[in-house]
Amino acid sequence: MRLTRDEGDSATSDAGTLAELTQHLRRELWPEVFRMRGLSPRERWLEAYGDPHFGLPRTQTEMEVVRIVRSVLGVDATAPEEDLEERGLTDRSAVALAARIGAHFSIDVEPGDILHRRSVANIATMLDDRRGPQSATHVVRLRNGGAAAALVFLHPLDGSCLWYFAVADDLRTNVSIWSIGSHGLCRPGPLDSSVALMAVRYVEDLRNVRPHGPYYLCGWSFGGLLAWEMAHLLEKSGEVARALVVDSMNQAILGSPGVATIPAELIIRDMRAAELTSRCVDEAALHRRADVCLANARAAERYVPSPLSTVPVLFRSIHGFVSDGFRHPDRGWLGFCRTGLDIQLVPGSHFALMKSAGSRRQLGAHIDDLLLG
Repeated sequence: MRLTRDEGDSATSDAGTLAELTQHLRRELWPEVFRMRGLSPRERWLEAYGDPHFGLPRTQTEMEVVRIVRSVLGVDATAPEEDLEERGLTDRSAVALAARIGAHFSIDVEPGDILHRRSVANIATMLDDRRGPQSATHVVRLRNGGAAAALVFLHPLDGSCLWYFAVADDLRTNVSIWSIGSHGLCRPGPLDSSVALMAVRYVEDLRNVRPHGPYYLCGWSFGGLLAWEMAHLLEKSGEVARALVVDSMNQAILGSPGVATIPAELIIRDMRAAELTSRCVDEAALHRRADVCLANARAAERYVPSPLSTVPVLFRSIHGFVSDGFRHPDRGWLGFCRTGLDIQLVPGSHFALMKSAGSRRQLGAHIDDLLLG
C-alpha cells in the first residue's frame, strides 16, 4: 500500500494515550507486572517473552556460535548456558557443528570439543581462549551473498541484534546480510546522545566493510529510526539506500511513549529477577545494558527525521500497541517522505514481529518480496 502526503493524517497522541502506552510498554518489556501472580522469576520471563529457550548472548563470539548452533541443530533459539544435548546434540551433529564452527572461526575444532563443553557459552570461551584477544565489534556479517545489494539490520532499543537472527535465517534472498549492534555495548565510554550521531558512526562502520550499495537498511522499533537517518546520510553521499522501518514510531509527530522515564533500577531489577544469566553475568554489563536502553530512548524522543527521496517501506504490525500513536496508519512517517510511503501490514503486535515465529516468517516474506522483486 503506497501513501502520499495528502493521504496521511499526522495526529498527535494526547497525554492519556501516552500514559496508556507507557504502561503497556512496561508490561511488554519488563515482567514486573507478573510478580503478583505467584510465578517464579523464570516463569515471569517466559510469560512475558513466550519462548522457553530464549536467551541473549553476552559476547560477540556467543552471538555467532548461537547462530551456527541454530542452523545445525534446527532449533529456533538456544540460551548460551543451556545444555545442547537437551536441544538434540548427538555424536553425528557434533561432527557437523565442529566443522561449521571451525570453518567460521578459522580454528581447528574437534567433535569432542563440542561434546565435552555442551553449551554455547563454554564453546565460545574455548574459541576466545584459542584465538587470543579479539577486538569487540558491533558490525557482524550474518550471510554472504552473490547479489550486489546488502541488507543491514539495525539494533532496537536494547542494543542487541539477536532479534534479527531468526529473520535472517529464513530469508531466501541472495544479498549479503549484516547487523549493526550498539557501539555502546562493545566499548566503554560515553554513549551517543542522538540518533544522528549513531547514524554517522554506523554509516562509517558500514562503509568500512561494504563501501557501496545498494543498501537496504532495516530496523525494528528504535532500529527504524537508525535505518531512516542512515538512509538519509547515504542518499546525500550519492549511494542508493532504502529504509525498511519495522513498526517504528516517529515521536517527533506522535509524541514520546515515555520509555526514557522508566528508572534504570527497575530495568536492572527485572533483568536480574528474570534470571537472564546470559545477559547479566556481571553487574557492570547489566548496568551498561540498562544505560544503553535509556540513552536510546532519550535519543528517540529528540529525533526529528530528515526527508527521504527514495520511497521508504513501513512494515506495520496489524495490532501494534494499545496506543493511538501505534494505530496511526503511517506511524508518523509520511510527512517526511518526498515520494510517498510504502506500507506493508504484518499480522501480530509490535513485539510479536520478533517474538512470534509466524509473524517473523511473514515479515521475512515481505522482505524477500521486496528484495527479490
